[in-house]
Amino acid sequence: MATKKTGLKMTTPPDRFKRTKIASLPLPSLAQLIQNADRFALPAPHITFETSAEDAACILEIVKRGVQLWRLGGVELNARMAIMDVTLCHAALHPLDLVKFLTAEQAEFMFDFQGIGEHMERRAGHLLHGFVPRFARPKS
Repeated sequence: MATKKTGLKMTTPPDRFKRTKIASLPLPSLAQLIQNADRFALPAPHITFETSAEDAACILEIVKRGVQLWRLGGVELNARMAIMDVTLCHAALHPLDLVKFLTAEQAEFMFDFQGIGEHMERRAGHLLHGFVPRFARPKS
């Protein structure tokens, strides 16, 4: 093992810092995977991506605008994830006024677009930290 020179002393790194080769780790058996299936649970049952064709087209335009604005800032955004986030928010969590969202001023648009992406908890299907988009329709 290599030694590290620190000042006048020569020390050896503690065992907890030794590297483990991933290839040397044992693979779990099928029985172990089944036993731990709850760790790989399917999404919550209320998650839906069902929208009308008009809503889907509007969501696509919203994501295109959001991706363009992020690109102007030098950030490449995963458009597929953004489509899923906005669709999930609209279809299952907070129905959005998509036309107002799409035509909003840049700051308001980015507040909702970025907020949905940052606060979406995809596995459980909810928005974290009580985030509610500005363009969410009022609950009736």
